[in-house]
Amino acid sequence: MLREKLLFTVIQSLKILDAKLLGEIYYKQGLYNSVHSGRTNAQKHLNRLHSEGKLERIGKYYRVKGCRSEGGDHSLKLSEALTEILKITGIQPVIFRETKTPLNLIPDAMVLLIKDGKGLSFILEVANEETDNYLQSKVNDWRAWRAAKEYLSDLFKYQIPHFDIVVKGDYVPDGCYPFASYLKEVICGMV
Repeated sequence: MLREKLLFTVIQSLKILDAKLLGEIYYKQGLYNSVHSGRTNAQKHLNRLHSEGKLERIGKYYRVKGCRSEGGDHSLKLSEALTEILKITGIQPVIFRETKTPLNLIPDAMVLLIKDGKGLSFILEVANEETDNYLQSKVNDWRAWRAAKEYLSDLFKYQIPHFDIVVKGDYVPDGCYPFASYLKEVICGMV
């Protein structure tokens, strides 16, 4: 049952994935004793869901129905970043990937991590294709949006008094956090 619940959480969070990503999560979450075993079983699970018509296949990747991604570089880098989050043990992740907000902002992901009734919320941007100016404008829009915390609270059904903006990329605007150090210092401090 734990495996099925984790499988559902991962698929709904990543939207597009392969056996490598899923297998790494299985291993880190302690479901299998080796990465190889995790990946082998992940492939079996993804193949089963594909044969049941629950996932579509594009090349070596699987995607949820309705996902329009063709497995491009940005999409896969986002899946890899979200995988790093999902590999962290001891937290309950809630992830909304590429979901349009009322202001027509479409962040790469809106994330809530819960442990012991306490939450940490952040906006994740993977900036491998965006110009620095475009990324800065997205950050400015989030900061200027007065109802952002209320929107996130409604979305997550969890009171969000504060949220961070985390960027995976070469350019990290002022006031934002680089993804790697945020993972290491902030999120891992939760567990």
